[in-house]
Amino acid sequence: MPLNPAHHPLPAGIGPEPLSTIVWKLYGAGEHLAVLRICELGHALEFLALDPARQCETIPDCPACEARSSKFLAIDRFLDASQGWDCADLLALLASMRSDCDGLSDEALHCDDRTIFHHRDWRSIRAQAGRALTLIRWADLKGRADELGQDCRAALQYG
Repeated sequence: MPLNPAHHPLPAGIGPEPLSTIVWKLYGAGEHLAVLRICELGHALEFLALDPARQCETIPDCPACEARSSKFLAIDRFLDASQGWDCADLLALLASMRSDCDGLSDEALHCDDRTIFHHRDWRSIRAQAGRALTLIRWADLKGRADELGQDCRAALQYG
């Protein structure tokens, strides 16, 4: 569900500060969906930036299905939620990465193939994910992201 930028309490403030800082303002303002989308994005980017061997180790089932259903979806959800925010560099990078994800060859996104992340088509996605992590300053937020995500899911479920 996209956020309505017209009702967002900080539309002009998103951008000059990294998302790792903005997330606390959003959390304090009760913007739980926005905070959840930022946390999900960070986790997805963190996975997508891993080296291929770590990516293969991390996913217990079908790597292609997991990439599509959780990693790509997290980027899509963030892009939907952040419409109207002033973070053009990040949004452009994520849109480019998402385009590269959509352009993965059948060989690079083949179901039940545990070696897909070693395919050369993943290199640009991996590099873009690393740049995006730097842009959002994920290292500053990572330690609290799980707790924030849980709090926000609970608030959205019971709020």
